[in-house]
Amino acid sequence: MKSAALCLLAISAPACNWVFGIDPTLLVDAGSGPGEAPLPAGRLTWMIAATDTLGNPIAAAEFRAITPPPSAKIGAITGALTDVALDATGSFETPRAFPGTPWRLVYQLPNDIPREVHWRPGVGRVPHMVVPLYGRADRAPIPGPNTVMSLTPLGSPPTTYNLPRVFTIGVWTESLPVPTTTGPTFNYNLNQSTQLSGPPGAPERVKGDKVVLSEFQSIGGNCRAGNGSAAFELDLIDGVSSTFRAETWRNTGGAVIVNGDSTGDRTRVALSAGAAIGSVRVVIQVGASPSSAMPMFTQRTSFLGLRGPLVIAMLECDVTFTSALPIFSMPAALSVFPRLAQLQLTADRTTAGAVLTSGVAAVSLMSTDTANLDLTLALPVAPFRLGSLDLSSTDGSLLPGGTDPLVFTFGNEAGMMVPEYYEVVLHRIEGGSAIPERAYTITSPTLTIERSVLAGAGTQYVFQVRSFLGAPGAADADFTRYSPMQSSAVTWTHSFITP
Repeated sequence: MKSAALCLLAISAPACNWVFGIDPTLLVDAGSGPGEAPLPAGRLTWMIAATDTLGNPIAAAEFRAITPPPSAKIGAITGALTDVALDATGSFETPRAFPGTPWRLVYQLPNDIPREVHWRPGVGRVPHMVVPLYGRADRAPIPGPNTVMSLTPLGSPPTTYNLPRVFTIGVWTESLPVPTTTGPTFNYNLNQSTQLSGPPGAPERVKGDKVVLSEFQSIGGNCRAGNGSAAFELDLIDGVSSTFRAETWRNTGGAVIVNGDSTGDRTRVALSAGAAIGSVRVVIQVGASPSSAMPMFTQRTSFLGLRGPLVIAMLECDVTFTSALPIFSMPAALSVFPRLAQLQLTADRTTAGAVLTSGVAAVSLMSTDTANLDLTLALPVAPFRLGSLDLSSTDGSLLPGGTDPLVFTFGNEAGMMVPEYYEVVLHRIEGGSAIPERAYTITSPTLTIERSVLAGAGTQYVFQVRSFLGAPGAADADFTRYSPMQSSAVTWTHSFITP
């Protein structure tokens, strides 16, 4: 997932933003008469995890206006929407009638789907939605198409790189897999790397950014583990870089314990997808993250079935048991960052050729060398209803006609942790794929949907419903605070066809 679009939801593929709308009949003049209080406000900003000039993480997140500013609208839960302008702090004015009543914000970033947030902020509260951004907002461009990072570790580096990866810190990128190369020097073109968050940019030595070369090994056919690394400070040009400082190659390893998987959790996931318990996949990642105080479920990678955190993974395993994990090496340059562990249990269901992945996921800041992950967040469960239509068990049902807005409702798994908020993503099924069309953020399992978001007759749709725990301010429309332990659960409804 690239930049703010991967963070979709960030709180996407992989995307990370919400879209909202305004009803013109609710707006009042921006000017206040004599003695009138200022109009109430809302905010839509980046939430930034940045580094300092030494390359160390800055503990407190920064909230800045999104540039270029996204389109934004506000309005009642149903009805027309009106454009709002975001100021230099990402703030916008709302009608005096809004506090204490339900209303929605709709916005869209470039290359992202519309995102809609339904909330009911209390009187005196400023609702605040964020788009996660890892790395500073102001970035130097990549110097040119031939920007080659030339990496020669000191000491005794490998004579052959079998499974190398290159990561950049400050501006967070990861190289694509490359064939085996020989010799102590590893050359890699920055343009071929994946930007893990935010717009494309290049690491800058004068701002503390580092480049890390890591060698991995495959263990048992189901784990990839770090097997040595070195960090570099480079001056990049449109050509071969020059090295300002290089580290000595090190491959000191350590082991971790990740707890949290159980037979009961696998049964829950299998039931949610209508799959056999033996088909449930268990995935573990351990690595360094720019921050443990950001929304975690923003990244989508090919290794994961569900979205996960931005983690420079030094250990990835597709496993049966979670307690016995192989030894791996953590780069010294990443040791100053929070170390996170992630656990995912997933199962697939296929509808009209589209593979729909359900599951539960948990992320936690590691305590010493152990992570105890909690997968007891409630899965969204049946009955799934869209108006009078039941989406709980049969695909391809015809949606009854009409002009009124549709109300989508669902349940929460009994006996589990109650979610703090949900994301409902409307997908169009076409050509054997589920294509996201619109995302809704809500704090209760009831969503009102305008029929105008649906295409013409004969279009097939399905809902992905995701629940979240670890955002304690969500109920008060505050999406700026996150716990270092977060979890998510994902279920898909059955599909429907428009009349």
